[in-house]
Amino acid sequence: MTTPEALIRQYVALQAAIKSMQAERDACLAQLNTLHDDGEIFDKYVCSYGSATRVSTDRYTYSDAVANLQQQERDEGIATKKTSHHWRITPPKQEQLDF
Repeated sequence: MTTPEALIRQYVALQAAIKSMQAERDACLAQLNTLHDDGEIFDKYVCSYGSATRVSTDRYTYSDAVANLQQQERDEGIATKKTSHHWRITPPKQEQLDF
């Protein structure tokens, strides 16, 4: 039977590994953004390991106006548009993966 201490130790180790892997993943995404900004890749890239699609999301920031005026602010250009980007990475089907 596994002790609580062993489970906690394993959990903490897994959390540290996840944090480290997330940092590595974020570095990969930052490099993809740099390649895109430099014109070396476009919004869609496909290779044998899968595909990467750059996805854009628009967000609006509204003033303190009431909710029913939000559309009017957007139409009049008062609302501030913010666009964020992220990558959607899609691996190939498992049977096609060849590491």
